[in-house]
Amino acid sequence: MTDNRSDEQQRLLLLADFMLDDLFSTSDEDIVAEAEEAGDDLVSIPNRMRELYQQTLLKKRKARLQTARDRLHSSSAPRLPVGVIDIAKARLVVSEALKNSELSVAARNETSDELSDAEIERKYHQLVELGLIDPEN
Repeated sequence: MTDNRSDEQQRLLLLADFMLDDLFSTSDEDIVAEAEEAGDDLVSIPNRMRELYQQTLLKKRKARLQTARDRLHSSSAPRLPVGVIDIAKARLVVSEALKNSELSVAARNETSDELSDAEIERKYHQLVELGLIDPEN
């Protein structure tokens, strides 16, 4: 059965190639004449094609957005809720965590003294999410 599908696919590809070759070899005048014979409005065709293209693009983008949302909701890394923290304690914890050898060189080169309170809080939450610090301690 696999051979039949492969053979059918080959035939379909050959037909598609033939049709495209035929289309590309046809002159613009012949295409316009054929469209006029069929009663097509040559002014509205580009607008319809543009609208179809935009609709297809929109569907694709919505599908990508939905996929991203699904991945976000099904993420295996659970987000740990972190309540209000004492910034002095957070600065101390972040300072100790930045000395950790598991962090990148860039992260280890930062010192908590250089960071604003907002940056300390952001780093604290990131370190909790990474599981490098325990918010309970």
